[in-house]
Amino acid sequence: MRRVDVTAAQAEAADVQSLITFFANAMGETARELRATVFIAFPECEVDGIRLWDDRRVRVFLRALHAGVPHLFYFLDSSADFGAIEGFAWASLNETEFQTACSDAGATTPDHVVEALFEHLTAAAKHATRNGDDWRVVIGPLIESFSPEHRDGIVSAINIAMSA
Repeated sequence: MRRVDVTAAQAEAADVQSLITFFANAMGETARELRATVFIAFPECEVDGIRLWDDRRVRVFLRALHAGVPHLFYFLDSSADFGAIEGFAWASLNETEFQTACSDAGATTPDHVVEALFEHLTAAAKHATRNGDDWRVVIGPLIESFSPEHRDGIVSAINIAMSA
């Protein structure tokens, strides 16, 4: 695993440019070495008993990083413990949606978040293919926690997108 520590100041400023440049240039063997090994940490933003996603700075930083590196899921550790999908989903919510999700456990995920997740998973799949990897090996662990019908739907949709 490769841990990338983000300072509170970097998170506050959404200072993602160096990471965007790094991941955008990671191709071939370098990309394969980094595949599913990167963990983005915010040690200065962590508070016991509070979810990391509750910190607006973390959400803004992750939103900017995913926007700059649409295929970021290719690099992120796919273990549910590291929250790649969860972090993306929380970061994709606007502030009103975030407040609703925090106060209503039954709130549904907005369509734009689902669409963005699909776009980013597809970008990771395409990046995997460009690097000679089987995209299913990259995407599979990320969507493992989804229900079988959602997993099947994602895989089918990515298959269609990959053949287009």
